[in-house]
Amino acid sequence: MAFSALLVHTAQTYRRSGDLDEFGQPSDVQQGDLYLEDVPCRANVNAGGERFGERSLDVVVETAEVFFLPGVDIREDDALEVFDQDGAKIIGLDSNITLVRRATDGTGATHHVEVLTQTIRGA
Repeated sequence: MAFSALLVHTAQTYRRSGDLDEFGQPSDVQQGDLYLEDVPCRANVNAGGERFGERSLDVVVETAEVFFLPGVDIREDDALEVFDQDGAKIIGLDSNITLVRRATDGTGATHHVEVLTQTIRGA
């Protein structure tokens, strides 16, 4: 089975152009920031786990891995949404991309791109 046959989800990526945060990076997604649309991918969402802060604040952290074909132009400072075959949102804009990794085959060529995301929800 070809790798591309496993990419049953689609993604949209956004290049942020909103106000700059304290590190000089655009923090918000603005209308018109859509960069890539309907990109084939596969998302594996890990169940969220509870974390407790110092102030007894309940926090749930959900992580996901998203796999793309080689050559997809995605960066850690992009925003990402992923949808299943029925159009239901799997990963929303409230997630943060924590790592973009180019996975290579035995010859050193890029086989696929892996994107790790994290979503933090607090009470």
